[in-house]
Amino acid sequence: LTVSVLYCVIFPSSTKMDGVGVPDAKDYSNLKVHPGTGLELVDLPEEYESEFPTSLQGSLMHWFSNVKSVTKKDTGRNRFLLLTDNSLFILKTGGLTERSNPVATLKEVLTSRDNDIGFRFQDSPTRYDIMIITTAHERDKILNILKKLYTFHVGSSLPHRHMDPVSLSDSLQLRKPDGWKLKIEPIITKKVLMEKMEQQQLEYANEKNQLNDELVRIEGKITRQFEQQIAQRNEEFANFKIEYQNLQMAHNNLVIQYDAMAQDIDAYVELLNAKDEEIERFKAGDHPRIRELEHQVEKLQLQKEIEDVKYRGDATKELQVKDQEIRFQGDLIRQREQTEQQLTGEIRRKEEELQSADQALREKDNLLHAKQLELEEKEKKLAEKERELRYTKSLMRSSFKKQVAELDLIRSQFQQYDDQIINYITKIFATPPGPGPTTVGFDQIQKPAFTSPPPPQSQPPYGNQGQTAPPASFENYPPTGNSSGSGIFQPVFQ
Repeated sequence: LTVSVLYCVIFPSSTKMDGVGVPDAKDYSNLKVHPGTGLELVDLPEEYESEFPTSLQGSLMHWFSNVKSVTKKDTGRNRFLLLTDNSLFILKTGGLTERSNPVATLKEVLTSRDNDIGFRFQDSPTRYDIMIITTAHERDKILNILKKLYTFHVGSSLPHRHMDPVSLSDSLQLRKPDGWKLKIEPIITKKVLMEKMEQQQLEYANEKNQLNDELVRIEGKITRQFEQQIAQRNEEFANFKIEYQNLQMAHNNLVIQYDAMAQDIDAYVELLNAKDEEIERFKAGDHPRIRELEHQVEKLQLQKEIEDVKYRGDATKELQVKDQEIRFQGDLIRQREQTEQQLTGEIRRKEEELQSADQALREKDNLLHAKQLELEEKEKKLAEKERELRYTKSLMRSSFKKQVAELDLIRSQFQQYDDQIINYITKIFATPPGPGPTTVGFDQIQKPAFTSPPPPQSQPPYGNQGQTAPPASFENYPPTGNSSGSGIFQPVFQ
């Protein structure tokens, strides 16, 4: 934002600004002080009105007096010194212009104890120096006006030296160069200045509206970005919450599976213990079924022996029975051995199943432990994300409040700047007509010190020395050729 418009934006186009009455551009007759330099504006003295054209009436003049002009050929010609808002004139009696030079072309001003004033100009084929003689009082006033004008247009202090009269005359180039031609600088009128101010005020109002629109746009953009980031953080938090719930469900499922496997293992252990007891009984011959079989065998053998003795009654048959009994006992022993072998194989198979189940249990336990570690890691990450989200929300909330406060500060500074302008205008136009009004210069108005955003540095520094000074200057305008003195007013603002 460029806030370099100074005196050209004081007066609005309407007759009121924020409820305070402001003069219209047509009320230029009451303008007694130049808004840019703060210098007093003077009128053409009444005793010289008949000798000068009406074009000087209503012009922006800061000084008009009778002086003695010194040249190489003449040391005391009666002339008139005219200082306008941007030029220095030496006029002849009758209103003819003898010399005309912009104040910005001054190289230095020389003074002496004899009230001589020498004006040295920058080297140019169309310029040469000027020397005048006046009174001590007028010399100081002229020097003060020229210093303010030079600082206003150039941006640096006007070089000034005080020396003896002989050295002063020798330091000046008072001989007219060959081929020199008079170039008359235009004289701006109060009417043209006020009209230009009105136009510049419209531009200032438009620029201010654009600034307010931009501030609103920036505020809305920051708000939208903040809301988007908050929504994104909330979405991330919701996703982490869902992932945490999924991990919790997986953990619960693993716990259920672990409990089921523990129950299965307990059942297997009980079954193996029962089988071990049964095997021990078979080995010890104390199994109920073995005893039952033995009793049945003995009963059958006894019945057979009784029948054999009863019906045959011979010893040979008894031997045969004994032989069959021995074979039967051998078969029974072999059957018991086979049964023991089968039980041993079944025991080995059960032991292998138990080992497999135990291995699967250890794997499940390792998997459950890994899942628990993963769940703890996820919980840590979730807690970290929650802390980060809370910190981000706090940081963005503080940044948003700070930016809103900066925008409000800019608005308040603009309002203070407008109030200062209004007070300054009221002071200017509240001063009644009369000689010597005193008022504070426009360049003393306190401009707002913007803190955020900083003003861009796209404009070049003022003046040839690169120093900062109150901006605004009048450009050179081509003469209009009429006698009214109203030219084209084109102030330049850095």
